[in-house]
Parts: sequence; C-alpha cells; structure tokens
Amino acid sequence: MVGRVVSPVFVGRTVELSQLTEAFHRAAADGPGLVLVAGEAGIGKTRLVAEFAGRLDSSVRVLRGSCRDGVPYAPFHSTIRQLVREIGTSVVRQILPGPQRSLANWLPELGAGDDTQGKAKLFEEIGTILDHVSTDRPLVLIVEDLQWADTSSRELLTHLSEHLTQPGILLVGITRTTADNAVEIGPLSSHEVGRQVASILGREPDPANVKRTFERSRGNPLRVEALLAAGDDSVTELCELFRASLRNLPDGPRAVLHAAAVIGRQVGPGLLAAAAGKRETELENPIHLLVDRGLLITTDTGYSFRHHLIYEAAYADIPAEERVRLHANCARALTNRPSLLADGRAHELATHWHAADEPGRALAAAWRAAAAAARSYGFSEQLRLLERVLELWDRVPDAAERIGHERVDVLELAAETSRSDGDPTRGQAFATEALAEIDERKEPERAARMLLARAGLKTRANENGHEDLLVALRILPSDAADLTRATVLVELAASELEDESDVDQASTYAEQALAMAHGDARIRGRALAVVSGVAVRRGDLAAAARMRDQSRELSRASGDRDLEGRLDRLSPRPAAPAGRREDDGDPDG
Repeated sequence: MVGRVVSPVFVGRTVELSQLTEAFHRAAADGPGLVLVAGEAGIGKTRLVAEFAGRLDSSVRVLRGSCRDGVPYAPFHSTIRQLVREIGTSVVRQILPGPQRSLANWLPELGAGDDTQGKAKLFEEIGTILDHVSTDRPLVLIVEDLQWADTSSRELLTHLSEHLTQPGILLVGITRTTADNAVEIGPLSSHEVGRQVASILGREPDPANVKRTFERSRGNPLRVEALLAAGDDSVTELCELFRASLRNLPDGPRAVLHAAAVIGRQVGPGLLAAAAGKRETELENPIHLLVDRGLLITTDTGYSFRHHLIYEAAYADIPAEERVRLHANCARALTNRPSLLADGRAHELATHWHAADEPGRALAAAWRAAAAAARSYGFSEQLRLLERVLELWDRVPDAAERIGHERVDVLELAAETSRSDGDPTRGQAFATEALAEIDERKEPERAARMLLARAGLKTRANENGHEDLLVALRILPSDAADLTRATVLVELAASELEDESDVDQASTYAEQALAMAHGDARIRGRALAVVSGVAVRRGDLAAAARMRDQSRELSRASGDRDLEGRLDRLSPRPAAPAGRREDDGDPDG
C-alpha cells in the first residue's frame, strides 16, 4: 500500500487536450460551442478537463457543476447561484428587467419569483446571464456526470448550446455515454501506466510490476490508483478495490470518511463535524490525510469526493448500524441548525431521516421539501418527494396530523404535479387512487374535479378521457360552482369536436360554458377555441378567424400556455389565398 495514490504528473492525453483547446478557439472565433468528453468510469475524463481548464488564460471564467442522481438542475443550481453572487444582484436586475424573474425561485434575493412561465423563461434568463458575463471574459461551463442528469438539466444544456450568442462560451459535458462528435478517452498505454505508477511511487517501478498493473487495470488510471492503494490481488472491481484500500486507513480518518459519505458527494465542514460528532478543529488532521490520499478534494464550500466510485466505496464500507447513526446525526444537525442545509436542498433532511429509519420525521420532512421543490428544482423533484410521502404513509399512524392533510390530498397534488412534470401515465394512477378514496355522494364536486384532472391526463397520454368528463358532468349537483361546471363543459366540448363525434353537441357545450364563465378568461378562451373550430367545420371562416383571435387574446390574459396547441387541433387555420402571406393580419405575426 502507498500513501499517495494520485499521480502529481498528468500523463498522456495529448490528442484529447488538443481537441478541447481547438473547441475553445472555435467558440471564441465562431460563437458558442458544446463539446462532450466521453469514456468509461475512472478513465480520466474529469482530470483531463481539469488539466484543460488549468491551462487556459487566467482571464477565462471557469464554472463547474455536477449532476447528482437525477436531482433537477443540480449542475446549474450551484454554478448559476455562484455566478450571480459574483456579478451582484443589482447587475442581474438590470439585465433581467421586470418585476418577477423565474431565477428568483433559485435566488430569493432577486425578488418575487415567476411561476407562470415554466421552463422557457428560466432557460432564457440563464442564457441571458451567461451571454452577459461573456461580453468581457470568455466562459467555460463544465457539467460533470451527464449520465446521471435529470431531464430538465439535459434540456437546459441543449437550450444553452442552441441559443447562446456571445463568442467565447464553451460548454463542456462529461459523460460515460458514447456520443457522436465527442472527445473519446481510451485506456492508457503500458508506457503511460508506467509513468503514472512512477509518479505515484516517487521512483522508477519494477517493470514486472508495471506489466502486471497494466494488465489488471486495463489502462484505466483510476483502477491503477486503486490497485496500488489496496495492495490486494483478490478483487478486481473498482468499488471493491477502493473498499479494500479503505481498510488501510487509520480508524479516525476512516470514521470521518464514513461521515462524509453519509452526507453525499459534496460535504460542508459544519455538517461533517456534526455527523462525525466532533468539533471542526478536530477534523483538520483526518481531512488532511484524506486529501493527501486522494480520497477527498477541497472545494470553495468544503470538500468533495474525488470520484463517484470512491464515494460509493466509502458508503458501502459503513456498517449498517453505524450508517443509521450517522444519518440520524445529520438529520438532527440539520433540524437544529438549518443554516447547515445547502441552499435549495431541503430534500436532504428528508433523505437523512428516511435512512435513519425515522418514518414519521422523514414523511413530514418530505412533505415540507415537496412544497419548496417546485420553486427551486422543478416538478420532477416535487413528485419524487410526494411519492416518498405516500410510500411512508402506512408506516406513520399519525401521518395526517403530521402534515395537516389527508392522504387523498397528497394523491390529488401528485396527480396535478405529474401533469406539470409531463408524466400523464403516472398521473392517471394517482388520480385513480384518489378517486377510490373520495365518496362522490358526500363530495361530488371534488370527485368531479378529480375526474376532470384524470381526463386531462388521459388526453395528454393520447387516450380518450371523454367518459370521465361525462361522469363528472353527471355527478355535479345542481348547486355546484358555475366555474367547475363550465370547466367540465368546455373540456367536453373540446373532446366532442376533437373526436369529430358531434359538432352540434360540441357547440352546445361551448355555449353553455361561455354562459357560466362569468368573465373567467381561461374558460372563455378555451370555449371560443371550440366555437372557432365549429365555425371552421361549418365553413364560416370569417367567424372562425374572429373567434380564434379572441381566444388567443384571452389565453394571453389568463396565462393559458396550452391553448395555442389546442387552437391548432380544434380550429386549424385555413390555407392562405395565393399571393397572401399566411400570417398577414395575425396579431402574433
């Protein structure tokens, strides 16, 4: 076993470094660019990109973020927050005009958040900031571990690659997944492994040892390190090799590493001390040894595991009882000192209580985190937390008292969140489960609203929700709120027209909805979309165009982002006469 396992000398990768450098120069000359660095786990992707970034001129701004097991926006959340705080919120307010900004959901110091525009406005604002900061300094934005990226992070990275405009911006994605036009990293040669081993040992190694290390490592640099650290011939899997190397650690540093693994890939010093049951000053020597061994690295906010496989090995090395105790330590520390919780990471408290086998506290923490998740991370994280609440419900006798809501309330919110998250099939399951718990004789309007929601989810999944709408209309009592009935009627009207079932019935439903809308812009806009479609089918194109324009104006007033697609389906625009542009007279141009 050797003390230092990380080579202080960067070995090989001349061609790959040149490819990254060329990509940066192209971005400076031709405009923003995206390059992917791909290769198997441990092959040296992160080290290569770090070497590339370290060789850039000091004027280049370098931002780094990592994807974390599907956590929404994880690589951007921290980097954008850091960037905004560097340039100042006053500058951000100048370049993002308006009383509300979607980015304020990540940075409350920017004022009131805008929850009405969805991802589109958030993506636009982030792109505007990146373009702005790159006007005087080139920018390299590095996104690590793309193989674990959530859908929103992938969409944002794609959006930036397609919509950034300022020359000098290079986006670098690091992934294990092979991709077209990626910088592919292969294994080191036998000679390069020999140079790596010599650098780690601080002396020329025995050639037979180099040959054997090369054969066992298959040229994978991280595997070389793990083999040298473990000094064990019995295992070959990387995670197990690292676990073997941890047995060579003194008890104190090993316990601190266990505490760090329970916290996660990114480790704050305050929480680490609380988890380990020590003062921060008592961590200095153990941390120094762990950094020296190449297990942890220092960051701006604390420490990080140098590689995900090291983190996995450290977590797997923790005995079960100790793991429960450490998670409980973290949960108590975060409960008593909320300042230890990283910004926007309320879900971590729920995770620790769950791993500490405290279902009641885990359920309550997951519910609280779900309330904040939609603003900070998006609907997919909110849905994951709501599913955790439902998963724990039967294990917590006083679940309803702990969160102030019944299980059916959670199911209804989960169904609604599934719709926003774009997962209508999962949403239907929640809606069906909720309907099973609602007594339609006692709560007919609630049941009708849930049927309405399920019908909408079915439509989004390209299924027919017409029967749900008919049942909803049937069970609504005569004294039901007009807006509830109007909403059901307008959806029935759209369903009849879209299926070409009964144009006259669609018109009747739409007119009834308009009569009950009482000025509600959203319902009126949707009803007029049906009326426009009816007019198209009856050949009255002038009336159809007039109703279509009114519908669009109402959709803008109500913020109904779904209506444009509905207009295209229900009221297709007639072909423009020869010599006339199709969008002449169209207020949206």
